[in-house]
Amino acid sequence: MKYLLYPVLFSCLLLGSCGKGFFDQYPGDVLSNANFYTQSGDFEQGLNAAYANLRNNYRWWYVFGDMTSDDVYNWKRNNSSTIIQFNESNISSDNSLLNDLWNSSYATIARCNIVAGRIGNITMDETLKQRYTGEAKFLRALIYFNLVRVFGDVPLVLTEVTAAQQSFGFAREASDKVYAQIVQDLKDAAATLPDVYTKNNDIGRATSIAAKSLLGKVYLTRKQYPEAAAILQEVIGSGIPALLPTYTDVFSPDNPNNKEIIFAVQYGRGFDPQQGSPFGNDVAPNEPVNKIVVAAGNGQGTFLVTDDLAQAFTTADTRKQAIDSATGTRKYYFTNKYFDPAITKANDAANDWIVLRYADVLLMAAEAYNEQGQVTPALTYMNEVRHRAALTASATTDKGTLRTEIAQERRLELNCEGHRWFDLVRTGQAKTVMNAFFEKYKADDDQAGKSSTIQDNELIFPIPGFQVNLNPEKIKQNPGY
Repeated sequence: MKYLLYPVLFSCLLLGSCGKGFFDQYPGDVLSNANFYTQSGDFEQGLNAAYANLRNNYRWWYVFGDMTSDDVYNWKRNNSSTIIQFNESNISSDNSLLNDLWNSSYATIARCNIVAGRIGNITMDETLKQRYTGEAKFLRALIYFNLVRVFGDVPLVLTEVTAAQQSFGFAREASDKVYAQIVQDLKDAAATLPDVYTKNNDIGRATSIAAKSLLGKVYLTRKQYPEAAAILQEVIGSGIPALLPTYTDVFSPDNPNNKEIIFAVQYGRGFDPQQGSPFGNDVAPNEPVNKIVVAAGNGQGTFLVTDDLAQAFTTADTRKQAIDSATGTRKYYFTNKYFDPAITKANDAANDWIVLRYADVLLMAAEAYNEQGQVTPALTYMNEVRHRAALTASATTDKGTLRTEIAQERRLELNCEGHRWFDLVRTGQAKTVMNAFFEKYKADDDQAGKSSTIQDNELIFPIPGFQVNLNPEKIKQNPGY
């Protein structure tokens, strides 16, 4: 059912052609912007194009969110030099993954701007119009939140670009201004989107619960703890999302969009052209090992679990079941969160990329309350997550100690889901944690570079050099790169 969500449409800053149908249906003719956006179905397809492009936005998100942290590393003998730079905190502005993220992000934003900018003039059901506008604003906010955390100040494009020359007029905007727009978009989305969808073909779209959850994360990132606690409490109090009883069931490819998942990038196996997830092949070692670790195709070794993360789980912690090991020229640890036993070809798994889930909401709420000195609700929400993991409840009453415990719970609970690096930066621990990690593993050629360190300027990434060269008057490089 979830596979029916996204038709294949193509656009960049200018949406050039559109096709009707779903994954297995393709256009018989080409339509232009001038004659396409005239009825509600056209706007649904425009939105679907934005959803579909999330696969590009999140294709290498683990490189930004996990590879740069102490949780994940790249097996260097696969010679993935672009990824090795992230692994060793030695990222150059010409790294192609930077430009890929930049371009795919602004392509999604462009699609959202077209929908939000044109739909007001269309005669259609008003509730549906508000919903489509809310979806566009949620997706735009999500992408800008990713961009501002990765690059810092970025161009803020909120209207449709109709001529290529217009693009050169956008300079980098202060991150405070970008965050203000993100907050406004999410407030608007939360006010107009439904809490849940009842039609099967709509399941997986953005909801008001997703908008509130993301807004809570934004407030937490901005250290607006009362606002974060309040909006996250609305999510918790809604009774709509919930923890699944068994941790590993959250990630089953046969249990998509389950009650714990609030928003995810959708994938589907067995379609032509291929619409499957590549992460199951990425996480597997890239050499023969003593067990089957991927159902079809070869492992890439670009998304391996560090020894440090694997050894951070206690024996009783059931979340450790999501991490497996295999032996080749070394002992490998890897996550099972993206394993799909039903695939018949490489990079074609049905596992979605989870952006927001309820355990994340509980731990964010715990952090927001604790930072205000409200230890009791903080403990309550953190212990809900610990209980599911078969761990005893914490009875910590000290704010500083609880802060450390919440951070550790986030690491263990949300591992390999693209959160760790941004958690470290948000809490001011990136330099301390990563420099200690690099020192501990400096003799391991795979897990850390021999002389790797994190400097202050490396808490954000370089602007793609291509973008700076393309528009040097408006797009300036981040200091230190």
